[in-house]
Amino acid sequence: MMDCFWLAALDDDNEPHKIIGSGCHKDRLRPQSEVLSLLNHRFSGKKSCSLNLSGLPGEVNYDAIPSIIYTWPEVASVGLTEEQVKERDIPYCVGTYPFAGAGRARCMGGKDGVVKILAHAKTGRILGVHILGPRASDMIAECVLAVEFGASSEDIARTVHGHPTFAEALQEAAMAIRKCSIYAS
Repeated sequence: MMDCFWLAALDDDNEPHKIIGSGCHKDRLRPQSEVLSLLNHRFSGKKSCSLNLSGLPGEVNYDAIPSIIYTWPEVASVGLTEEQVKERDIPYCVGTYPFAGAGRARCMGGKDGVVKILAHAKTGRILGVHILGPRASDMIAECVLAVEFGASSEDIARTVHGHPTFAEALQEAAMAIRKCSIYAS
């Protein structure tokens, strides 16, 4: 059985405005799932139009939108900054870890950089993550997922990370928060 296909049209402002084609011709039109995936990615900062197009409710958690700067070293962040946490009078803990402590970073000459995690002092829920260093654009995805699902720093700390990887710096920063937590022993 052949899947049917849709083709979406974008107006001059890159806004989806209508479905301009459908059918079962693989050479001319994209599969519905591909179109919806493309639209969801392209408009993830807005109301999730791809979900709405498919008849499902769409919602965007703006705190879970990553910010990435493709410089060297890379910079990536998600969630609140330390200044925002202070402004909101949220009790918080900070865990940091330098890339120089990660074996993979040292072997690959990427020792410059740091991972910083902000977590709620009482619940451990991750409030923000900021990464300056190699592979920051790749590592932030784990943090976006953690913010989206309300994970705690302990969730990241207890998750097995491959060795040697750059992501071990993220795990170590999460473990460093324990020193501040009210649950630390």
